[in-house]
Amino acid sequence: MKLAVVPERFEKVLLGKHPLDSMLRMALFLAAVCMTPGCFDEKKAKPAPGPASVYVKKVVVKDAPIYYESFGYLSQVYNIDIKSQVTGKILSVHFKEGDFVKKGDLLYQIDPSEYQASLDKARAQLQESEAEYKLKTLIVDLDKKIADSGALAAQTYAKYQTEASVVLGQIAVDKAQMELCEINLGYCKILSPVDGVTSKELVDPGNVVMANSGPTLVNIKTVDPLYADFNIPDRYLAALRDCMSKSELTVELTPEQEHVQEETYSAKLDFLDNSVDNNTGTILLRATVPNAERKLWPGEYVRVKLIFTVQKDAVLAPADSVMNGKDGAYVFAIENGKAKYVPVTVSLRQGDYVMISAGAIKNGDDLVSAGQLGLLDGVPVRILNGSPDASTAESADKGSSVK
Repeated sequence: MKLAVVPERFEKVLLGKHPLDSMLRMALFLAAVCMTPGCFDEKKAKPAPGPASVYVKKVVVKDAPIYYESFGYLSQVYNIDIKSQVTGKILSVHFKEGDFVKKGDLLYQIDPSEYQASLDKARAQLQESEAEYKLKTLIVDLDKKIADSGALAAQTYAKYQTEASVVLGQIAVDKAQMELCEINLGYCKILSPVDGVTSKELVDPGNVVMANSGPTLVNIKTVDPLYADFNIPDRYLAALRDCMSKSELTVELTPEQEHVQEETYSAKLDFLDNSVDNNTGTILLRATVPNAERKLWPGEYVRVKLIFTVQKDAVLAPADSVMNGKDGAYVFAIENGKAKYVPVTVSLRQGDYVMISAGAIKNGDDLVSAGQLGLLDGVPVRILNGSPDASTAESADKGSSVK
């Protein structure tokens, strides 16, 4: 039986005579040493993290409104199209477009010459009738004695009396005609019927306008007070009527403005429509808002807050302290220097706060308002003073997780 022939280069490796033999054995030795416990130091444990840096705000307890928010628009109380009540040529315009005018201010002057002539004629006719009446009454007075003595036929005397009565009636007609002429002459001066703001001028001077059926000369809208019309769902109707029966309801209006600080205006609810809109399931409401400074404008859209009632001693948490997790809303309260996870039920927004309808927090509790994303229940915290800026908040929340 033949033995297998081993090449010389492999024989030297197997027998430890090859030049690489020492290197190979050294590598095997080092590998074995590294496999033994204690060859290297065990991986050092990370040091325990320090307290989490957070900002806090306090829980407050105070009376808070129960309200419904909607959108609405402002409208004028009076919207008047000014038309001429006499036919004639416009001689002059006495307002500037967009002016605020007061009741009784002159707007347009219609040519009065024709109406002045009619008045003069009516006045002359009245004077003629009055003179004739004097004559007729004088005749009646003079003929009375003659008629009583029988020298004048009773029929003739009665005729004189009738003629005097006819002239007296004509005087009444002439007076009425003169009053009508005075009215028409007065209509030649077109005056503002209300305090309000004018539109652009719609008819220029020199145009002849027809009485009553002519074009609108200008539009005037009142601006103080204004109406605020808005809708609420009909599911709130019963509660609304109940509240209205107890007291006058307040409505807060906030116009949508840019580049200026928003202002809120207080109004009073004074109208509830007589039916629900079946197409939208809502009902129309109207509030009246004073506008003496004329900051609000007809047609303007506003955010509406209808206040139903006021809840006494409501618990309010800072809005930026409330977080949302898989189990709902929660806050982190500070208790004995540690964060405490507290589930809460959030109700209505109250400015920078939210009303808490359920949850184990009370007046004066410190709630984490920045840095809470890095917290877990029971984690020690370090409360920072002041308020966080963007970079601080970002640093505090970096790499955080939600419970």
